[in-house]
Amino acid sequence: MRKLLTALLTLLLALLLCACGSGTQGEDPTEVPTDPTDPPAAEYTINFELNGGEGDEGFVPSIKVPNGETAKIPIPKKEGYVFVGWYLDAELTERYFFDYPLTSDATLYAKFYDTTLGEYIVISTVDQLMAIKDNPAAKYLLACDINCKGNVLVPVDEFSGKLEGNGYKIHNFRINEQASVIGFVRTNNGIIRNTTFSNFVFTAEKNDGTHKNYGIVCAVNNGTIDNCLVTDGEMKIGCNKGTPDPQLYIGAIAGTNFGTITGCQNYISIKADTQTSGAWNDQGHIYSHIGGIVGHNEKDAAVSNCANYGKLNISVTTNHYGRSYFHLGGITGENLGKIETSVNQGDIVFNGTEDLGGDAIGTVLVGGAIGYNTGNVMNCYSQEDIIIKNVGNDNGDYVGGFVGHNYGSIYNCFTTSNIEYGAPNARAIGGFAGFNEAFTIDKCFSTGSIKLADAPANIGCFIGQSTGAEKDCYYLDTMTISKVVGVDELETIVAVDPTNDIGQAKAESGLLSVDFLENTMYFDRMVWLLIDGELPALR
Repeated sequence: MRKLLTALLTLLLALLLCACGSGTQGEDPTEVPTDPTDPPAAEYTINFELNGGEGDEGFVPSIKVPNGETAKIPIPKKEGYVFVGWYLDAELTERYFFDYPLTSDATLYAKFYDTTLGEYIVISTVDQLMAIKDNPAAKYLLACDINCKGNVLVPVDEFSGKLEGNGYKIHNFRINEQASVIGFVRTNNGIIRNTTFSNFVFTAEKNDGTHKNYGIVCAVNNGTIDNCLVTDGEMKIGCNKGTPDPQLYIGAIAGTNFGTITGCQNYISIKADTQTSGAWNDQGHIYSHIGGIVGHNEKDAAVSNCANYGKLNISVTTNHYGRSYFHLGGITGENLGKIETSVNQGDIVFNGTEDLGGDAIGTVLVGGAIGYNTGNVMNCYSQEDIIIKNVGNDNGDYVGGFVGHNYGSIYNCFTTSNIEYGAPNARAIGGFAGFNEAFTIDKCFSTGSIKLADAPANIGCFIGQSTGAEKDCYYLDTMTISKVVGVDELETIVAVDPTNDIGQAKAESGLLSVDFLENTMYFDRMVWLLIDGELPALR
């Protein structure tokens, strides 16, 4: 009996050992699997590995961060080294940025750059920053915030090196020139990364007929701008004469983009004032392309993972014989290339003079995200208001909550922007697009309202006018189109019937259901955060 009991115990132990060894390599067999339906944690833990460095005053090696919030960035020090940033892996290949909300526990590893290696020129003073223009092909590394002490920065003419901002900021500066190409860098052919530009005043006025490019990071980008932030500043542009047919390109990150712009954010307002007169009728027109991120995005250029929170405030002064053209959008005024996973959350306000007459303004193309699109747009959205006043009597305006005039492809995008159009005789106004010409808008929706001074011939809850194709496009069934009748105390609001039935009306509960967004609209969960009853959010 004792032998039998011993044999049974031996067999049971062997079975237990086999069971313990049957798991996937590297797994803890005692770990309880996470139920995907479990609610998210209330807070997450970040552990810091200093890799030979020392923490600053008040540093603690482990912190708790509430779910959905961002952590305060500690800056460790190491003698003979410059702190580069925090990384998610011990090999220091995957950078972590503290402006991203946490979704899990993490261990972060400090990376330092050995200043004796000589690959980078380390910048720690404003004089060293200004010296970039003398050697624009070198590699530079910001070692700290650079306080320019209110000085006027002389732009770097043509940059072909690399500026690694390391998360630090260039701040308290002025840029004030009467030139046609103005920015921290005039033309970027290199790489500008991880840099914040803040607390500045940017003013530019140029009154000749040359093309003009204005941007805070650079005026013209042929290279790469990655993870740069523009905040707490002023950007004021004036332009009042020129010939023949000058083009004006304005964006907080870049005026014109021929390269790549990724992960950038803008928080400043852009104020542009153009003045035209009779001479323009004889000698040329002015064409303005203005966007919160970039004024003009060229063919084969790309903008991705960018966000605009700044207001576009555009005004124009002219007489009967002047004529201007405006392409305005929260992300870009004009897109010929590719825009993905980007958002506008800034108002757009356009205001002409009160005494405009005839064809004084010309054409205004305004979209919450893009004014004029001939490229490819995917996984983007626009919010906040579009307000247009006093644009003349014989204009050819196209206004949409997302895009003014589309001649390209738009997929998986939406808008909540409300439109107020305070002028007569617009060509087309729509909740999502003013005019969709010849191309496709696929699996998109709008929820905003439209308020008019006078109803145009082409107006719709989703699109004002279309000669293209719309597939699986929707608008909120409670959306309103209205116009103001009367003046002052006698004003009344009356409903306006759409002139087309493009798009499908849908109740909010259905439009914002995860099942509908994922299985009918094909919003990708790897790109979008989908929660029943809430608007999709980019991850």
